[in-house]
Amino acid sequence: MKRAGRFLGYLAASLAVIFFALPVHSAQDQKSGLFPEEVISMKDLRAKQLGNEKFVLLDARSKESYDTLHITGAVLPLSPEYYKAEELFRFGLVKEVPDREKDLAAAMKKYPKDMPIAAYCNDHCSASAVLVLKLKEFGYTHVRAMEPGIQSWQTAGYPVVSSAKNS
Repeated sequence: MKRAGRFLGYLAASLAVIFFALPVHSAQDQKSGLFPEEVISMKDLRAKQLGNEKFVLLDARSKESYDTLHITGAVLPLSPEYYKAEELFRFGLVKEVPDREKDLAAAMKKYPKDMPIAAYCNDHCSASAVLVLKLKEFGYTHVRAMEPGIQSWQTAGYPVVSSAKNS
């Protein structure tokens, strides 16, 4: 009986965390959960690149996805040490899960809080929206998520860096 009570307590706490972690906005984009001013189109992002505007482009996907294909000029948001620790954990070589939020906060310190930042992920993915919301929590004021995602960017013929031999 104690197990059932403990399980229900964990379940209730988990549901509360999920509920309170969800952003609540009235004028949000239904897919990403972001306000319109928190979204940037591919066309506008490409114009920023062509205009040599100063901004940071973050790839919100995994390191493996980034290594395979990423938008020209994009960087990963976390430190190289984080990705190494994550890989060691994944292979069971270390028992402690690396602290993603702590590493993100430390890695982003090199950018001023008012630096324009754009993030992207895959089409039909919410990782860039999650990253934008986290950066806003950290106090960054000019962060936006590109929609749709890298597959649409590539289809549009915009520049990417690919590890594929025939790209």
